[in-house]
Amino acid sequence: MQAAEGERGDAPWRWTATGAAGAPAPARPGNPRVRAAAQAAVAAGVGLLLWRAWDRRAAAVVAWTIGGAVLALGLAAPAAFAAFERGARRFGAAAGAVLTWALLAPFYLAVFSLGHLGLKLRGRDPLGRLVPTDLPTYWVPRPRAPDPRRQF
Repeated sequence: MQAAEGERGDAPWRWTATGAAGAPAPARPGNPRVRAAAQAAVAAGVGLLLWRAWDRRAAAVVAWTIGGAVLALGLAAPAAFAAFERGARRFGAAAGAVLTWALLAPFYLAVFSLGHLGLKLRGRDPLGRLVPTDLPTYWVPRPRAPDPRRQF
């Protein structure tokens, strides 16, 4: 009798192949023509929203132009569309990395570091992390827990 898949201790999928550094990106599932049509429909919806809701006609025309170009590329040359998608994914990853360091790192430094410095200058310790040496024990008295049978 053979053991069922996963009972011998091995994973039911090859998890090391998908998350390893330098591993090739998995192929995009689905028909590239369908993906191009879906992306063009999203661009058309964004353009409509830009035009009707915010009265940004130039931005709407740009969105419609990009959507039409994506649709034409996907229908006429699926291989070129796949290359375009790969380039767009790389651009998105690079833009995300740049924005992470350009926005989140200064925000962290400004908010948390300055907040910590302000608390320290005022002598406040809301987490109780200071270790006073004149106390006989570091036990923090807590109120008695309610009855566990009546939690809610």
